[in-house]
Amino acid sequence: MHDLICDVASAIASRDYNVFTLKDEDVLKDWPNGETMAKCTMISLRYANISYFPKELKCPQLDLFLLYNENPSVGLPINFFKEALNLKVLDLTDMQFQSLPSSISLLTNLRTLCLDQCILGDIAGVGELKNLEILSLLGSDIEMLPKEIGELIKLRLLDLSERQANQQSNASLAELKLLSHLTTLDVHIPDAKIMPVDLFSEKLERCKIFIGKGWDWVGECEHSRTLKLKLNTSVDELDHGFKMFLKKTEDLYLDDMKGVKIALHELMDEEVFQQLKNLHIQNGSEIEYIISDDGAAYKNEFLQLRSLTLHGLPQLISFCFENKRGSNSCQNELSLFSEKSLRLSSINVERIWHNRFSNISEYGAQNLTSLTIKGCDNLKQLLSSSMARSLTHLKCFEIVECKCLREVIFAGDIEEEDKATISFPQLNSLKIRKLQHLIGFCSENYTIEFPSLKLLEIEQCPQLRGFVSKSTMEKNQHFSPQALFNEKVAFPTLEQLSISWLRNMKMIWHNQLSVNSFCKLETMLVEHCNELFAIFPFDLLTTFQGLQTLQVSGCGSVEHIFELQRLNMKETHVVAAQLRELYVFNLPKLKNVRNEDPQGILTFQNLNVVWVKNCWSLKHVLPASVARVLPQLKDLRVSSYAVEEIVSKTEGWETSVTNFEFDEVSSFMLWNLPNLKYMTEDDQLDSPNQAPLFLVEKVVPKLEEVSLTSDDIAIICDSNVSQGIFHEIKALNLLCYHDESAIFPTTFLERFNNLEKLEVGCSRFNDLFSYERGVGKGTNAPTFLPVRKLTLGGLHYLEHMWMQGSRLDCILPNLEILEVVLCGNMISLGSSSTPFQNLMTLDVQECRAMINLVTSLAVQSLVQLKILRIKNCGSMKEIVGNEGDDEATYDIIFNRLECIELRHLPSLKSFCSGHHTFGFPSLNQVIVSHCPELEIFCKGDLNTPILQRVQVIAGEDEKVHWDGDLNVTIQRLYTKKVDYEGIEWPVLFDSSKAIEIWRDNL
Repeated sequence: MHDLICDVASAIASRDYNVFTLKDEDVLKDWPNGETMAKCTMISLRYANISYFPKELKCPQLDLFLLYNENPSVGLPINFFKEALNLKVLDLTDMQFQSLPSSISLLTNLRTLCLDQCILGDIAGVGELKNLEILSLLGSDIEMLPKEIGELIKLRLLDLSERQANQQSNASLAELKLLSHLTTLDVHIPDAKIMPVDLFSEKLERCKIFIGKGWDWVGECEHSRTLKLKLNTSVDELDHGFKMFLKKTEDLYLDDMKGVKIALHELMDEEVFQQLKNLHIQNGSEIEYIISDDGAAYKNEFLQLRSLTLHGLPQLISFCFENKRGSNSCQNELSLFSEKSLRLSSINVERIWHNRFSNISEYGAQNLTSLTIKGCDNLKQLLSSSMARSLTHLKCFEIVECKCLREVIFAGDIEEEDKATISFPQLNSLKIRKLQHLIGFCSENYTIEFPSLKLLEIEQCPQLRGFVSKSTMEKNQHFSPQALFNEKVAFPTLEQLSISWLRNMKMIWHNQLSVNSFCKLETMLVEHCNELFAIFPFDLLTTFQGLQTLQVSGCGSVEHIFELQRLNMKETHVVAAQLRELYVFNLPKLKNVRNEDPQGILTFQNLNVVWVKNCWSLKHVLPASVARVLPQLKDLRVSSYAVEEIVSKTEGWETSVTNFEFDEVSSFMLWNLPNLKYMTEDDQLDSPNQAPLFLVEKVVPKLEEVSLTSDDIAIICDSNVSQGIFHEIKALNLLCYHDESAIFPTTFLERFNNLEKLEVGCSRFNDLFSYERGVGKGTNAPTFLPVRKLTLGGLHYLEHMWMQGSRLDCILPNLEILEVVLCGNMISLGSSSTPFQNLMTLDVQECRAMINLVTSLAVQSLVQLKILRIKNCGSMKEIVGNEGDDEATYDIIFNRLECIELRHLPSLKSFCSGHHTFGFPSLNQVIVSHCPELEIFCKGDLNTPILQRVQVIAGEDEKVHWDGDLNVTIQRLYTKKVDYEGIEWPVLFDSSKAIEIWRDNL
């Protein structure tokens, strides 16, 4: 429907407004005729497949031209815009230009030029565009701004964000000072020392200015004027103009301030921060205070502040340093103002607010909507009851990794009876994580209400037994085990609950809960709570009727998910749970999903997904009373060796036949079930070997993806199973052919008429698709398989992907993706002409014996290849090997190859050692990582017309290199001119060679 609407809109635009547009993946073979182009006012080509561009775009009325490039091998002619002089908006995205087409400089009416995500060489021609108002180079690779940019005196917006180059010069930055009309600027200056004086005009209304290394552009800036500073100099050395610019800053980040005790002392000036809305200070090892109070009314400086983040300030004492006598009451406390968002991390204060306030509103806590406390290891007390009550607007509350915190709310005041209830009326999300000494959110003196809470996460709080902690006296009286939740806490709107790593929690629910608590719970996760016996008690079933998704894993003592044993058998009304998805993993003592329920009181008619894995005491997955009514079950996966039956025998007095059908099942996996005897009591099998056959007949016709072992296939082939049951299968995984004489089952694959994806793994095949009926020998035609993706993994006896006469060109004519992983004895893919003329992606990994990928003859058939990726092949010396006569040479052209990725190939010396001529007209990306022996790309002629960089990756570091030619770049990187800053990664393979390189170049 969306495509139809787009097509209709394009047709209307073309007819009524003379707009020519192509959307993603449209193919343009011929441009419209001259009459149509002459009337065109707008052209939009978004990632269309364009075979060529005309020498001149004869569109005298054209206002807008937008091109998002899909094919880097097709460039714009130099005179392309010569006949489109009326153009006002030009957007060229994902292009590669060594220099801009000269005809662009003729576009004197141009107002907007976007060269986003481009690889750019010389762009000095933009200086001719005197009327240009908007210039965007977002994410483009350009070494330096040309001085001609200073001639764009009408420029109002300049976007230099996300640029890939790490260098900039004072000279090119100085040109920005000439742009007197500039109101919008996005720029990253890696070094403050090269920043010219008075660079930033007071006219800037919208800007994102990052100064210093380490900043990135991830995430959106909420405010119109953002400044991020990481200085290698004192703030006091910044020029007056820069400090004036601070007055308009709304979003301020300060990082790694050295030698500073009062963070903003050098920046403080009258009214300097009155527009500041977000303040973020991080990594200040010596900072003790944020601001000073030298008699000024500092509270008025932050009237607009809405968000405060303090991170990595281990010496912080207080927000404000007061020089007044007797003002040391704030020592080891942090007093804050009227911000809406407060985030404190890795600071060592003991308290955040005073225990008691004469006027709580003075401190603005009632304005907070988001509060995050993380890694504050000295924090012993967080909120007094008075402060907790003041957080009436709080929506998000997160407490993480505070080692000393015992209670979130502590009893700081003597409470009156009418104040025994604490409510967080707007709190939507509460996350409590990694609090090693937390014993409770608050004490049992209080009743806590969360009338709006939707999400609750409690993780790694090993001392926590109850959300509301009991008194020490009561704990010592050996009463019944404490539950995590009881009647003292109310969650009437909770939808998502996650509980994990609470090693001392014995019960989740008390048998008495607050009215309506948990009645809206939809999703629940319980992990690694080893003292739990059951998840849901017998007397709370009606409370959780709305639960839709339940996952329980890693709980070593859980025996039942739903505990029904003590249910009053006189109650006969049915509880119809809304549960749709059930996941139970790694529960070694689990005996039943729910225990005895002969009357079928608890039903799961909405159950859609059931996954069971590694539950070693579980003998049956679904009780008969449950399995009878599963009309919506679509996904059933079981992998637990103790399972004997999928559906249990009938329970108690019930004698009716269990009728368990698979009408809606679309995904079905039974794995590692050596003790499986039958699916249901009425489907008993004469022998365990009949189980696969039973499942094939009953389940496979409804599936699109299956995995079969050699035993499964042998049983199927010996049976009378109809071949038609496999017609809907689109993905097949063949496994476990462990016999030394294993033959690849090409004939069996004839049954899969619609197979698109084939995976072959963990088998001892010596070759594939050879010498079986219809292949190589005999008179029958080769088997045709419509497979588009083939994955080979763990075939350690396979030496070649194909052999002479294998006729793979007939068997797999549609193959587009080939992945070869962990084939330890494979020497090469094949020595003859490759049968994969339609192959687009070739990915080879962990083939330790492979010396070369393909031969020079075989590689010539890969005419459609776009991506070539080789990783972790320790013996590989070259990608393309010579065949037969070493003196023979070929012209080898990869017309569509766009990306070559070579990683962790310690023996690789070259792409090809032969003197062949290689052409890569579409190649735009070469990635090299940990290839210490690589000396040259190829010895013959090499043509890469659009390639302009080689990405060198060492660990997490990535650098871009280019010396005008791929061969030259490789030679300079790996022979005499190794980049010493990255020398550590060749050392991983051969430290002696690295030492020799150093010596040769000193």
